[in-house]
Amino acid sequence: MSRTVPAVRVLHVRPAEDAQSWAAQVAGFIGLHNKGLAHWMVCPEWDVWQQSAAKLSKAIKVSQPLGFPHLGGKSGVRALQALAQAMRSYDLILTYGEGALQAALAHALFGPGLGLGPLVHHLDPEGTRSGLWRNWYRMIALSRASAVIAPSRAVAEQALHQWRQPAGKVHYVPHGIDTAACRTKPKPNALPRVVKRDGELWIGTCGGSGAGLTGLLSALPSLGDQWQLVVLEQVSHRDAVLAEAMRLEVGHRVHLPGAVEDIVSVIGLFDLFAVPDGATDAQTAQVIKQAMAAGLAVIGSESAGLRELLSAENAGLIGQADALASLTQDPALRREIGDANRAFAKASFDLTITTAQQAAIYARALGRGGLSA
Repeated sequence: MSRTVPAVRVLHVRPAEDAQSWAAQVAGFIGLHNKGLAHWMVCPEWDVWQQSAAKLSKAIKVSQPLGFPHLGGKSGVRALQALAQAMRSYDLILTYGEGALQAALAHALFGPGLGLGPLVHHLDPEGTRSGLWRNWYRMIALSRASAVIAPSRAVAEQALHQWRQPAGKVHYVPHGIDTAACRTKPKPNALPRVVKRDGELWIGTCGGSGAGLTGLLSALPSLGDQWQLVVLEQVSHRDAVLAEAMRLEVGHRVHLPGAVEDIVSVIGLFDLFAVPDGATDAQTAQVIKQAMAAGLAVIGSESAGLRELLSAENAGLIGQADALASLTQDPALRREIGDANRAFAKASFDLTITTAQQAAIYARALGRGGLSA
């Protein structure tokens, strides 16, 4: 007679900072790895989690722990003890970002005495500010973590050298994307207030500051009239950007539709993707991955972080002054590099791959051959 194996009780502790990005990543993991697992979510902004979890199967239940202590409050002994006590009934504890390090600290100080389950911490995509006190705090908080997951090699280096984490404990796992969804061809009117007409070619870019868009605006007059610039997300100094476009007599070729909630649903409209100067945040990195998965070539200023995201074929163009002109004039080159980016994105950033890497790390923390075993 077979005996039912109890589900692994997983506690996700997420901070309010960068809530949408973390929610999307956690939802992607839960959607692909839910057999034999039961999930609880500590999330200050529950509505943000519900938006990200909307696509999950109705059979997957994610609960809120009742009475879980507020993160970001006092870090005295009693507060940390209460936080550790609240984590007692879980088999695996997953903490995300700098704002959840308080839970990791409570686990480090009181976990052995309370018999807490293993903890795996996920580092912020953009790293964190350094400083003697900050680095010391992180060293103590992560001292008993079973593993530390870094979403970029630069952040992994920070954990190794500034926070003195052992090499075998730090794992590079990039934030994943749904590469299949990025290949869907949108309708010409998928963007609000902008319609892609026959014969038009679109350069897509993310938001950022008006100053970061200066190079793209100044290059637009030298490109053929068929090339349009479409800026996703909100743009700071919007009026200044539009005024500069009018001065250059390309105002009719510059479109600012504003924030787009689901970039995957429109990324296939573009023919080329440009990264504005200074746009290095985690959200921009995700959009770049999505553009690659859609088969787009990417241009941008010299940046080690940008090169890390791209295929070898595309990385060689980063920082080249004539990259934009070369790609806009050569459709075959755009296709060649776009195909290389699509293959690289699927092999490196697809959710099935990144979440499988996470699952293997979690399983090792639990001492299991597989996460749901």
